[in-house]
Amino acid sequence: MGSEEVVFIKESIPLSYGGGGERWLINIANALKKNGVKVIIAEITRNESSFRNNVEQLMDIPVLNFGYSVIKSPKALFKELHARRYYYMPVYAHFVLSILLRRPQDSYFIVGHHNPWFIESNNVYDRIARKFLRRADINHCLSAYHARILSKYVNPQKIEVLANTFSVLNPELSIRPQKNEEIFEILFVGRLVEEKGVNDLPKIFSQLKLRIKDSISLTIVGEGPLRNSIKKFAEEEEDVHFLGKVSDDRLIELYKRAHVVIMPSRYEASPLVLNEALSFGCAVVAYSIPPILDSIKLRKYPPRRSVKVVSMRSIHEMVNAIVYYYNIWKEGAWNNIEQDAVSSVTTLSEYVDDFSRKILKINASL
Repeated sequence: MGSEEVVFIKESIPLSYGGGGERWLINIANALKKNGVKVIIAEITRNESSFRNNVEQLMDIPVLNFGYSVIKSPKALFKELHARRYYYMPVYAHFVLSILLRRPQDSYFIVGHHNPWFIESNNVYDRIARKFLRRADINHCLSAYHARILSKYVNPQKIEVLANTFSVLNPELSIRPQKNEEIFEILFVGRLVEEKGVNDLPKIFSQLKLRIKDSISLTIVGEGPLRNSIKKFAEEEEDVHFLGKVSDDRLIELYKRAHVVIMPSRYEASPLVLNEALSFGCAVVAYSIPPILDSIKLRKYPPRRSVKVVSMRSIHEMVNAIVYYYNIWKEGAWNNIEQDAVSSVTTLSEYVDDFSRKILKINASL
């Protein structure tokens, strides 16, 4: 199996961005390399050196940057990287048209929809790009929701659904939770943008304080355009702590101690935070959106007690769910929630076996 080779084509968003798709790729690339697969990453981004200072995990994996100019002539990329398998992570429709029009016909070509913006758009250009997805051997969707959209343009036999069910911060589930016994800790992790629902945090916490008089705190981790308003909110509330962007080690410690992670997102492509939270024994309260529901249903062992999905933008239902978990913690029965959460998460080893077999179509027993 050492002769197998996979080229990941990372378009537009560099690895140094550090979002869900980038962190997924870092973990998968390292795991495949460890299992004897030759891995190369091709970035099509503006900054040719952006990854080197921030992605130390990939130093032993070739990361080549071709710049945006290669999109005018993708043949140059394929000529240099000629491989048996390509896994392409698209963002923009015009890149999809160019790459799939010139893909090597003697290769196995996969399109991975980690940032499915153009799939959901209704403009003419994006609709044309979606039709070009039939040129791929397989389209990897992270949710059944996006697979249903794609099935209007692509033969369903060329669509494979494999949700992300492992934790990038706790890939083998070797780090155990250490829950705070004195304070009920609530955690929000995500970009500080409207689509992540950060505007709801002050309303959620205000109602919680009316229901729970003591022993409760909210910690907010993330950066984004709404930073100033969130920082002001934290400065005005004694039990709210805004940390901005933190290191992975610090984030692990926060997850280990937290009891509930709230996800008031209006949109998710693949809910990375959901897996991280569950892997550290946290309960999750989220708004009901298709990718969240799919991520729960598509697991080998779906969480039965540790996740509550509430109506979109229902502050009242979200607060009720958090109070429900507070009462369980107060009764000293948190172990049941913790065990249910952790058991729903796939280890990276298990996930890579599935990914190799179902998506890359290579022997899972590497």
